[in-house]
Amino acid sequence: MEKARITKNQAVVKMVRTLSLTVLLGLAIYTLVVVFILKDFSTSILTLIATHGLLFTSTLALTYRNTKGAAEQARFIFVLSCMTLITLLSLMWEQDTGLQQFLLVGMITSGFIFPRREVRNRRFAEFTYGALYVIVEGVIVFSETHTWATLRVSNAIILVVGGIIMLRLLRTRFENQAEALSISEKRNRALLKSMLPASPDNPAKHWPLGHTQKINDVSVLFADLQGYTKLSEQYDDADIVNILDDFYRLFDAHALRLGVEKVKTNGDEYMAAIGIPLTYIHDPEEGSNPTHTICLFAQAILSSFQMLTEEKGLDCNIRIGIATGAVTGGIIGAHKPHFDIWGKTVNRASRLEQASKPGTITVCARTRGHLLDNHVEDMTFSDHFVVGDNLVAHTLYSV
Repeated sequence: MEKARITKNQAVVKMVRTLSLTVLLGLAIYTLVVVFILKDFSTSILTLIATHGLLFTSTLALTYRNTKGAAEQARFIFVLSCMTLITLLSLMWEQDTGLQQFLLVGMITSGFIFPRREVRNRRFAEFTYGALYVIVEGVIVFSETHTWATLRVSNAIILVVGGIIMLRLLRTRFENQAEALSISEKRNRALLKSMLPASPDNPAKHWPLGHTQKINDVSVLFADLQGYTKLSEQYDDADIVNILDDFYRLFDAHALRLGVEKVKTNGDEYMAAIGIPLTYIHDPEEGSNPTHTICLFAQAILSSFQMLTEEKGLDCNIRIGIATGAVTGGIIGAHKPHFDIWGKTVNRASRLEQASKPGTITVCARTRGHLLDNHVEDMTFSDHFVVGDNLVAHTLYSV
């Protein structure tokens, strides 16, 4: 929210900067026309133009300052300078030049120069511009017939009052629609970000569809509910879904806390990994080891699972398998894009989960080697055993 506000404020500052440059250019052209074309060397008019040139130059300088309040000061000085310049020029010519019409332009545009939160400045600008327009119109037509002067001033009042009412209605509608669109865009971005990680080449963008890439040193975890078929016989479908939702919410909470990326769920199977791009912001602790983290995650979900099953009286258990190595990650297919990982490391993690005894965590030799190399002291392992023909595995224990 704060970031969006800063971005919007910067846009307003750029607009004031552009307008200030435009007015300075206009003053320069106006001076040339007055001096060289109209041959008017009136000291009062040239002094007025020079003075306001300095004011708009000050406004321009303020737009480049990053100090607190500089942007608000620039907006206020700009609007005030426009008011006095147009009003005084209109009165100095002592005839109907049409310059006073720019006061109406100022009344309409001032609401866009001041952000929505600066309500007082916005209302001050609108009412002051309108009041000055009526006053200037009255002064200009003062020497005219009573009927004509009354008509001009009445039209000016109606134009100002009607303009402010219409302006308020249209701007309120516009701002409400813009705010609703902004909220919708934020929700869409948040939803997309929760589904797709950042691009490997440009963190500001999402992972491109159809792009796959090899990622080294990834630890993959599979967790599977043992006794799921028996539960399905005891509970109806809605209850089973609620049970799985309770489990997965606990797992997700641990994943977010530790910086583990949930890859997907498949029925009663939960897949996660560490070392792949995250779909959320996480600052790892200094000196933390990813392989150690995935093992801590496994122990956390095992403990949470056992506590929840005991609390609900569920007759089931969980098996967990972890493998470490290289994977290929990316998004394939065009419908329902989803970041996934593939490769031998993923297959090993799945095989280790299937070979695990209920209520245990089984890791591959490479995962164990990473922990031993980093001198992890809060975990121990069983003697090795072979899964299938050649997959060396160990059961992970806490100290």
